[in-house]
Amino acid sequence: MMFGSISIRTLKRLDLVEISIVTAPANEEARIDEIKARIAHGGMPDLPDFERFLREAGFSKSQAAVIANRGLKHLLDRSESGSEANEETAGLIKQIGRLQLPTFQR
Repeated sequence: MMFGSISIRTLKRLDLVEISIVTAPANEEARIDEIKARIAHGGMPDLPDFERFLREAGFSKSQAAVIANRGLKHLLDRSESGSEANEETAGLIKQIGRLQLPTFQR
């Protein structure tokens, strides 16, 4: 396909040999931002989205399920139980939104 004088190739099937999370991606479009965007606007991810995010971050399927069910589910249940729990949950959501991967010096 041509876009002006530039040839564009569309990849319809792709086998990814390695996927890793980095602080500065080579491709700016390759970012995990759906969960962070939802959290930044005060929302909570649902369990399947949060599990998917954890899987993309490198956790196994069973690890992601345990973390989501014991962590996020607990926060979601508490947020429904009252205003004090809502304030605590809101604070935790803000902390999650500020999470960053560590950087290492060579």
